[in-house]
Amino acid sequence: MKASRVTAWALAIGVALFLNAAHSADSPKKGTFTAKFGWNSAGKTYEMEKNRLFWVGDFSGTLFNDKPGGFMDRAAVSCPGTNDIRLDGQTSSAQGNCIVTDAQGDKAFASWWSKGPFPGPFQGEFTWTGGTGKFTGIKGTSKFSAMMTAPTTSGYCLWDATWELP
Repeated sequence: MKASRVTAWALAIGVALFLNAAHSADSPKKGTFTAKFGWNSAGKTYEMEKNRLFWVGDFSGTLFNDKPGGFMDRAAVSCPGTNDIRLDGQTSSAQGNCIVTDAQGDKAFASWWSKGPFPGPFQGEFTWTGGTGKFTGIKGTSKFSAMMTAPTTSGYCLWDATWELP
């Protein structure tokens, strides 16, 4: 009886490994997606001079892939950054990094920048710089458009993203 239990366990482990390898082989290694990132910001604002503010903080919220269930759909996003805000019609600029965390806890990291009139739209780009778990080695450069919902601390971004895994 013990030999049959060992054989059954070995067979179950073998099937699980095969199914995992088959699933990994079927997973796409690159793609594109469009998404909406709704965020709220929290941070500190410094008055630099008349009509110029400098903000340091975090934009955080949820990413919604335009294709429900698609790549990174419903991932948590945190984007610490800075914003040089011009209230006199000159171009404002912002930059920072993002951590995108999916439901399994895997993370993708990106750096970003944007420019535009305050409160928007800001046009920018982000570059995937790495990740953990299934996002290890992620690469790609993508464009986004962001808009604040002034006078609140919230806003949204429209992502047009590309990604590639090793």
